[in-house]
Amino acid sequence: PDIHWGYGFCIGGVAATDIKEGVISPGGIGYDINCLCGKSLILHSLGYHIKMEDFQDNWPEQEIECLDFREEVSDRTRIIRFLKRRPKNKVYKVTTKTGRSIIATEDHPFYTKDGMRPLKGLREGEDVAVYPFEGVPHDKPSDKVILAEEDVKKLLLSLAKDSRGHGLEQILLHLKKRNLIPLRYDSPQLPYLARIMGYAFGDAAIHFVGGRGKGITWFYGKEEDLEDIRQDIIRIGYNPSRVYSREREHKITTAYSGYQFTNIETSFKVSSSSFAALLVVLGTPLGNKAEQEYGIPAWLLRAPRWQKRLFLAAFFGAELSSPQTLTGHKYNFYSPTISMNKKEKYLESGRAFLEEIGRMLREFDVPVQKISLRLEKVNDKGDFSYRLRLLLSNRPQNMINLYGKIGFEYNRERRFLANVAVHY
Repeated sequence: PDIHWGYGFCIGGVAATDIKEGVISPGGIGYDINCLCGKSLILHSLGYHIKMEDFQDNWPEQEIECLDFREEVSDRTRIIRFLKRRPKNKVYKVTTKTGRSIIATEDHPFYTKDGMRPLKGLREGEDVAVYPFEGVPHDKPSDKVILAEEDVKKLLLSLAKDSRGHGLEQILLHLKKRNLIPLRYDSPQLPYLARIMGYAFGDAAIHFVGGRGKGITWFYGKEEDLEDIRQDIIRIGYNPSRVYSREREHKITTAYSGYQFTNIETSFKVSSSSFAALLVVLGTPLGNKAEQEYGIPAWLLRAPRWQKRLFLAAFFGAELSSPQTLTGHKYNFYSPTISMNKKEKYLESGRAFLEEIGRMLREFDVPVQKISLRLEKVNDKGDFSYRLRLLLSNRPQNMINLYGKIGFEYNRERRFLANVAVHY
């Protein structure tokens, strides 16, 4: 509920009444109709923006981005009601110094350093809160099938020694039960799958293990970010494990030196063959990423731009460097960088993958500079490992497009820094 002071009790409050005898209203309703113009752009939790008036027909199923004022972090919420009316009081257009504008009634509250205050009480020069990330416009996806039952059968039979391998019929049953096959561009689960896949291309590992070929998918990251991934996995119908933590010792040899350190690793797993098979058949790498060829899934390249953004933003949450200013030059930013390791045999595949990422970025007006290569290490067997790096442009408008249109998913710290960078 929209809890704040009203004329009687707090707006959103509840009073017990006698259904037989009736009640005299204590004024808890009727004084809180503050409005935004129907043309106002609302940020959806999936990272696209849509006009408020366009929620009219489908608002019960939608979820929008919001702010938790107590924790001062971004959050998500369902829409409780959709109301449309002509204003009976003054209407103002508010324009910020950075050029953002919105049309609202005089009693609409704005978030300030003194909390929520009605627009009519604000004066020129006062600070109001903005959310710099804008996302991209929403395009209605088609109903074209991108994953059919036969696609899953082909994958599983290619991994198995016989038709019984990996419990083929059981996997198909689990996918059908969750309405994941056939999977279409307009399937409600697809945006969450695109986001999960983006992260899995970076900080996740899929394996089929054991005598029966059990599929296991592990996700690695910070605890709060892993919880966000867990929630998306639950949305598509699976039950992930809790987040585990353990202390690990690392020994790394680079071209420059050797390093030893200890850290706390946090992770969770999804013990489901149908979940692992679903990700793999959609194009997620299976096994060691450094020792195989893979690229951007063809279906994703044909997807609406907002679905591509979900994949990219989640991949960036795992693999794109954090927004950071140059040492000794605090007004200039380092070029954002994506790094990936490849064995020598698969270098060309890695380069092709980064080139595909670059082509996707150009759809968001984010140009790239170059792909660099360096020898990273040689293992005990004498195999060479190389690091490929895709450097993005650090020109101001390019950074605004990168952080303001694509941003980061499943990485709260980088998302916060990106918002600060865009506003700066």
